[in-house]
Parts: sequence; structure tokens; C-alpha cells
Amino acid sequence: MASFADFQQKAHNSEVATYDHLSKLPKGKTVVPKIYVAKMFSDCNPLKGYIIMEYIQNIEIDILASFSLREVKQVLRFKAIVEASSIDVPPEHRKDFFDAPFGKMAELFLPEEEVNKAIETLRTVEGGRLANEAQRLQGIVPELLDFEWVDNLADELGMDRVLCHGDLYPMNTLWKQGDNGLELAAVIDYQVSE
Repeated sequence: MASFADFQQKAHNSEVATYDHLSKLPKGKTVVPKIYVAKMFSDCNPLKGYIIMEYIQNIEIDILASFSLREVKQVLRFKAIVEASSIDVPPEHRKDFFDAPFGKMAELFLPEEEVNKAIETLRTVEGGRLANEAQRLQGIVPELLDFEWVDNLADELGMDRVLCHGDLYPMNTLWKQGDNGLELAAVIDYQVSE
């Protein structure tokens, strides 16, 4: 079982590799902060990984806010460019991206005993009012938590692997006010990019 420190170092290195890849794309194609300097963890450098990047003023967006179609299109365009550009990343650079991130995260953050405790809590809450639902959930947990399948889905479907953000949700998007509404200023946090 990997330690949290190992996971954290791999996550940081994946983020550095992703920013390195994105910085090579033509200006204006992607919206990422300017990276001034970044250093990966390594066997010779196990304690000093860092990223120093541009500060981008952000308009605060409620995590539960609904995005307009125009705003969603901006994120989807960014995602499409990142994924398409990654097809040409050479194998020696791909090794720096996360390999099978869901299984590694589950191993650390969602161990089987914790899942079983949560289901048992659900089973006994309010005098067992949800016992039947807990029993049904127990039966489908193996499928819900089949992270090996998720991590290998591209292979199973015969698809080329592309760079995926891995944690793309509203809090990892930065926005600025434009003439026609919100403009995507940056997409950040590539720690579990794969």
C-alpha cells in the first residue's frame, strides 16, 4: 500500500508535468496560469517539490452555481484542446502523469473497512429505517468501487489514452468578468491528471 507522502509526491509531479505540457501549447489555446518555476520530487529530492505560478484574480463562483451554456462551452473547449494535444506526448513524458489514479486514491482515502463502516452506519441509523437500502448498497458496492475497471476503461474500449484533468469541477476553474459575461481565466489543480 502506498503511503500518503508517496501519493502526494506523485500528485505534485503529475501537476508539474501537466503544466509543462500545457505551457508548450500555442498561446491563447489554453487558459492556465504562467508557471515561473516548478520542481518535481525525485529520489534525490524527496522533500522540495514546488510550483511558483502567476496570481490570477478570480471572481468568486458558488460551488453549486449553474453555469450558462456559454460558460460550459469554454470549459469543454479547454478540455478538448488539452485532450487532443496530449495524443502527441512522448511515452517518456507520459510516465510523469498519474497512472491509475482512481485505484491509488481509493487505496488511501476509501479503504474497504471505511466503506463497510459507512454502510453499517446507514444500516443502523434511525433504528434501522434504512436497513434495506443499506443491504442493496452493500450488494452493488463492488461495482461502484471497481476502480481498476475505471482506470483501465480506455484500454477496454480500445481508445488512445489522453491527458485528463482528473479533478475538473467549479472550484478548479477561475473566472474573470468579460464584456459578454464570465470568461474562463484559468483551469488549475492538475494533481491527479492522468
